[in-house]
Amino acid sequence: MKINFLFACFFIVQLAFSQEKIIHGKVTGGGNNVEGINVVNLVNEKSAVTHASGEFRIMAKEDDLLVLSALNFEYKRKIIDTDDLKSEVVIIDMIPKANQLDEVEITKY
Repeated sequence: MKINFLFACFFIVQLAFSQEKIIHGKVTGGGNNVEGINVVNLVNEKSAVTHASGEFRIMAKEDDLLVLSALNFEYKRKIIDTDDLKSEVVIIDMIPKANQLDEVEITKY
């Protein structure tokens, strides 16, 4: 009987502390291509990649840290809060990265 009670207590505590759920996110990028952006949850080490429309799904819970990175966007960090868990879609706006060329060489063929 004690073992069942201890198991039930452990199970209830586990459920209370691990409220992980799949978060549906959408990345916007000021009209730029948002496909292929890497999304990593640094807490549980899960990762995802955005689709052509900038959408992704990833497992997360409150206070998890999402890191978004791509070659053509600035590095972005997002901490998941209670509102993000309750919302249907988490929208993350990324800033396009300006690539400045050192020089341009034109060759006549």
